[in-house]
Amino acid sequence: FQLAQLNNLDAPFELTVGQKLQLPLSLDFSILDTGVPDGASPAVAVSVPAQPSQQRKKFVAPKLGANGFNWPVEGEIITEFGPSARGVHNDGVNIAANLGAPVIVSANGTVAFVGDNIKNFGKLVLVKHDRGIITAYAHLDNISVNEGDVLAAGDTVGNVGSTGRVSSPQLHFEIRKSRQPIDPRSLIS
Repeated sequence: FQLAQLNNLDAPFELTVGQKLQLPLSLDFSILDTGVPDGASPAVAVSVPAQPSQQRKKFVAPKLGANGFNWPVEGEIITEFGPSARGVHNDGVNIAANLGAPVIVSANGTVAFVGDNIKNFGKLVLVKHDRGIITAYAHLDNISVNEGDVLAAGDTVGNVGSTGRVSSPQLHFEIRKSRQPIDPRSLIS
């Protein structure tokens, strides 16, 4: 939303290779207000380098990434990490999957939180990992772990559901390091 406003872009917010964009001074795209009065220059011009078109795979499957993390469920990524057209920042990815499909923990860790009826996320599990990393698994149909459980990569944390603010079976999956969200695709190939 902020980028669209700064660059006078209209939906569907398509960009072209080499197009120059203005970026906000704040790197936190979850902040929707620039804090700069109308008429002031809130950004600097940046040129996007031309790169060969590279389509991202929409299908993900549980496999080990270079950093020791796995995809937690097999399915199609239906919402990518980052800002969306509605001006909301997705701090993870949403993966469409079959209702009841097992959701596995992405890496060795300890269950830090188990919640039911969490606003927007429904049934949610948070797992702490080494190096200050936490993974989140939301919209679960049921949960099969308890707080304090020590898990090995591949252990089941629950099953895909549609709890919280979603209308179809899916898993919202996040990876955070020191509270900062990380694009799961950057850790899992």
